[in-house]
Amino acid sequence: MDKRDHNKLFNEYELASMLENNINSIKSQVDAIKGKNFLNTPADKIIARLVMKNSLNQLKLYEHLIQAHCPIKCKIDVSDDSLRFTDGRNRQSFIDGIKVRIEIPFSGDERLWQLQPSVFHVGGGPAFRVKKGRIVKDYIHPQHADHDQVKSEFLQNLSEIKKYLHWQDMDIQRYKEAIRETAEEAVAERRAKLQKLEMLRKRPIINMKHRDRSADFSPINVRKKLCCLLGNRNDIKPEPCITENDFINIIKVIRHTGCSCERTPRVFRVHNENELRDIIISTLNTQFEGNTENDIFMKEGKTSISISKNGKSVFVGICKIWSCKKRFMETINQLLNCESWQDCKTTLIIFNKNQKEFAEVLNLAMQMIKTHPNFISFDNEFDENEWHFTMQATNNKSCRISMRVMIFNLYAEETKPCLRLTKQEMDFFRPDTTAPHRS
Repeated sequence: MDKRDHNKLFNEYELASMLENNINSIKSQVDAIKGKNFLNTPADKIIARLVMKNSLNQLKLYEHLIQAHCPIKCKIDVSDDSLRFTDGRNRQSFIDGIKVRIEIPFSGDERLWQLQPSVFHVGGGPAFRVKKGRIVKDYIHPQHADHDQVKSEFLQNLSEIKKYLHWQDMDIQRYKEAIRETAEEAVAERRAKLQKLEMLRKRPIINMKHRDRSADFSPINVRKKLCCLLGNRNDIKPEPCITENDFINIIKVIRHTGCSCERTPRVFRVHNENELRDIIISTLNTQFEGNTENDIFMKEGKTSISISKNGKSVFVGICKIWSCKKRFMETINQLLNCESWQDCKTTLIIFNKNQKEFAEVLNLAMQMIKTHPNFISFDNEFDENEWHFTMQATNNKSCRISMRVMIFNLYAEETKPCLRLTKQEMDFFRPDTTAPHRS
């Protein structure tokens, strides 16, 4: 607010600036109300409270209580009055005078005496002091002046004050309307926001959780280190292996990949064994890496996955499509014949694409493994389609192989292909037999 001549009423600051600041603070006042109290209180009561809180107590003069004190003698400095020295001779600078103090009681916001309304006189209002609920002014005149002169000057000042109060009242009346409109908008806006939040809080939430057979993935750019360890035996040359924890993490990724294929069988059933194996290897290599930060899972033949060390495998996986008992037995034998270290971990991954009764495939696979000549023990059943066995290596009777079997169902009913071309389009692309052939 612009600073003005503080010796005069209605001349210190701009009333419009203060009113604008009050209006701009309404929204923050509304937002400061606690949400629970806000929603439990009727909107009209909140608006009325805001209007009352931000209203200005307008000034009111009590003219019937105006008090004029008894005149007292005083000295008046007339040194600046050039009209008194027209003859060019030096005369006294002070003359005898009288001082009459007049006080006007008032009520209302005392700050308003300093605030300039939107309509005003350029020179400002009359000069009065504000003192304890009264405005006070000393009227000083020469001792022999006409006493009606004091009364006339006072009445002129009083008339001017009333004009300013009228101008202020018009500004304040418009301000009250703006306060109410602003409060109504702010209350409505916040109520809508809180009600929306309440609706969001109460809306039904679809809870999502990891499937029991899903993997916990790490980001691709922070692949887990998967390294071959040396065994703890007292052999002269300790054999490499992978840890049990690494094997569990590998199984989680394969399980998740297989389950993803099961969700959309029509997408994945078009792939052959080699392509399905490549999908699994690609997924594994996004999750794990070797000590050299290279891909650790490698292709072996058409359907095998391996982690090798010094020409032998510490992990072997074989990916096949179920066709018949004979083929399944050949796959088991292939897995048990692999060149591997003593603690080699193995995985048999089977995809069913053609058998409608998946339960029959599972029962037959379980029966064939348990009756296999190299079967040692059935260690665990993780799900109806995932089991863990201990088997004997074919080329080394003392070697025990840890084998995980996972069978995924990609069976889907055949659908007739849709004819996508209209008859008119087909006629357009059909060769014209009537056209002459070029030699």
